[in-house]
Amino acid sequence: MPCKGQIWLYKEYEFEDGTKRDKYFIAIQDMYKSKKECLFLITTSSYWRFIPDIKAGCNAEMYLFFIPNKWGTYFKKDTYVLLNFNSVKSFKITNIPSNTFFSVGDLSPEHYAQLKNCLYKCKDRIPMMYHTMIFK
Repeated sequence: MPCKGQIWLYKEYEFEDGTKRDKYFIAIQDMYKSKKECLFLITTSSYWRFIPDIKAGCNAEMYLFFIPNKWGTYFKKDTYVLLNFNSVKSFKITNIPSNTFFSVGDLSPEHYAQLKNCLYKCKDRIPMMYHTMIFK
């Protein structure tokens, strides 16, 4: 079951345009036995790579959290979490085969706390329906 701060790989994730490819997500909420779904943030390794002054961690003015590969997480490349309307995804874990969506690592507690704090700073860009689950 997902726990906050875990990095999950979704094999052949289907995007809105119908294309499929492997995609990494970060759990931002623990999943309890009584719940059927869990919230995740989608990540990317290519979106902001050409911005020279980006700093590791929270870049709230850009609605972005930057995870450099030197942090030693599971990510092999510099990774970015866009903190906007489309970045939060809700999955019903019980409907996804375990060989398709699974945990591959964890953010450190310190880095997860930084991500959560950054998410709070950008909460005006996060759909209201998720606020109670994320910011409780």
